[in-house]
Amino acid sequence: MEDKKPWESKTILFNALVAILGVIASLGFMPSIHEWVQANAEIVMAGIGGLGILLRLVTKGKISIG
Repeated sequence: MEDKKPWESKTILFNALVAILGVIASLGFMPSIHEWVQANAEIVMAGIGGLGILLRLVTKGKISIG
């Protein structure tokens, strides 16, 4: 099994994107999207969870830091 760098991980990149979008939404940018996410939080969380599971299923190798 080959090691890979953290930035080569689809799971880490996906979670970083989710975190960045969360910060952007909390700062008040894109108010219409922010309102939709608040009104449909269950759908958003189910989608994020489902994508996380799919990414885990296609994960190859382990991440090495350093």
